[in-house]
Amino acid sequence: MAEPKRILIAGLTAETGGMESYIMNLYRHTDRSRLQFDFINQNPVKDLAFSDEITAMGGRIFRVPYLRDGFFEHYISLKRVFGDTEYEAIYYQSNRQLKNADLFRYAKKYNVRRRILHSHNSGELGVGKIGRLRIKMTEPKLKKYLTDCFACSEEAGKWMFPWTDNVTVIKNGVDTTVFDYHPETGKRIRKENGAGGKKVFGTVGRISKEKNPLFLADLFAEIHKKNPDTIFFHIGGGDMEEDLIKRILEKNLKDSYILLGRKDNVSDYLNAMDLLLLPSVHEGFPITLVEAQCSGMHCLVSNKITETVNITGNVYFKSIEEDAEKWAVEALAASEYERHSCRDILTEKGFDEQSIADRFTEFVLN
Repeated sequence: MAEPKRILIAGLTAETGGMESYIMNLYRHTDRSRLQFDFINQNPVKDLAFSDEITAMGGRIFRVPYLRDGFFEHYISLKRVFGDTEYEAIYYQSNRQLKNADLFRYAKKYNVRRRILHSHNSGELGVGKIGRLRIKMTEPKLKKYLTDCFACSEEAGKWMFPWTDNVTVIKNGVDTTVFDYHPETGKRIRKENGAGGKKVFGTVGRISKEKNPLFLADLFAEIHKKNPDTIFFHIGGGDMEEDLIKRILEKNLKDSYILLGRKDNVSDYLNAMDLLLLPSVHEGFPITLVEAQCSGMHCLVSNKITETVNITGNVYFKSIEEDAEKWAVEALAASEYERHSCRDILTEKGFDEQSIADRFTEFVLN
């Protein structure tokens, strides 16, 4: 039997965020007898999210340090990765505008046929003058080396690729079987986490500036004030975790705002929640909202998120300019509904991961 062709995945992190979930959903549903995934890890210390699962499925992970972490090591590692394996494609996931095009330059040098950059965001906070200059200097190189521009939404495409209209919007699919509504699973998770019969609010995502985590704590404080029989599940980790813990303590929410960290079984926790909150400052097309909708959950989200994410009609948008008290009033109202599965709606509208993975495989191989 012929060996499978290989694709090189770059841009993932140690956090189990939207980009990581998107790629792992794709990887799990790809016919690995035809197309196998390898991964680049640019973090000098931490392992990639899902590392154990990646290696169990036959994927290889190569550590390639950032240029800033070692000039010679960076280029020696790139030469080794591309020199040792003939890749069909390099597929880079990014929620930041790139400041370096080395991966694509080496991919072209070693005749990698498809060189794809996938935008997962529509904005970025805290980019200084030097950062913006580097982004501008990298743009001409990306134009030269990229063969395909992908984005999770039109907004994400315009932000990442301002120089072209030739952007393919890729749906963020989910395994609709896994993320279907399973009420018994929800009851078990509630019991294990002390939620019982309480109203459960929650979120899934990195604890970072763009996700507006301190506002989440303020928002839940208002919810809890109006209805003390409530609890909050926060899944994820990130660089603002200490700041969030401090705000939770300030708001006297230690016993009701539960930081669950990173979870591999996010679908189980979505079944336990009554309402998903996502007051992000900016987003691309959050895969979390696709997962939540599949399970029949209603969601209250920032108006900075593209309205195309409202696949089922169960997503409500609210301005992040409004204060936490007004959000709390709407959150409590939105949490009252009769829940049922929306799996069929997602499948009908093309968000089932299996069909997306099949089309992607054909795209890479043909």
